[in-house]
Amino acid sequence: MKKSLALLAFSAINIIFSCSVFGQESTVLEPKNIIHGSVGILGLGFAAIINYERLVVKTEDRKYLINCYAHGGVGYYAEFGLGYGPTFVTSFKGILGRKNAHLELGLGITGLVNNGNYEYDYDNYLRGNEPKPTRLDHTWVLPAGTIGYRYQTPGEDFVFRTGVGFPDGVYISIGFAFFNSKELKL
Repeated sequence: MKKSLALLAFSAINIIFSCSVFGQESTVLEPKNIIHGSVGILGLGFAAIINYERLVVKTEDRKYLINCYAHGGVGYYAEFGLGYGPTFVTSFKGILGRKNAHLELGLGITGLVNNGNYEYDYDNYLRGNEPKPTRLDHTWVLPAGTIGYRYQTPGEDFVFRTGVGFPDGVYISIGFAFFNSKELKL
């Protein structure tokens, strides 16, 4: 009888520990917010942009993991002979991939303010050669896009990006992901 109770207790303990070990799902945390800085070569100039991304849609199936981010950034560009000034970009980005390597696709709009041409036109206005220019006359709103490679290990905060796009040009980028404090493992 004592042997039977001991065997029953041993079996019950094994079943309980087996269920608790195999019954848990292993979920990897996805970052909700990402901040990264990028530097790119654009034609005969450069662009430097600070970016913020927010996870808005996460889909997952057996073969693919697709995350969609709302993206915004502000920065500065300088193009030899064409002008220089601040830039802003807003887009939606799709991140495809399961492990560390991801394909990044983005589409949106960018605004460029050409301070170089504005200052040239303003100098001509002061000389009486042209009508008074406005900043809006030297602001362009253009399509923005990107295609690139993103190295980001699921559940970790380091982000490395490289690719080609507009207004970044051929770019390289380093940043960090931030997780919701409720999701962090304590």
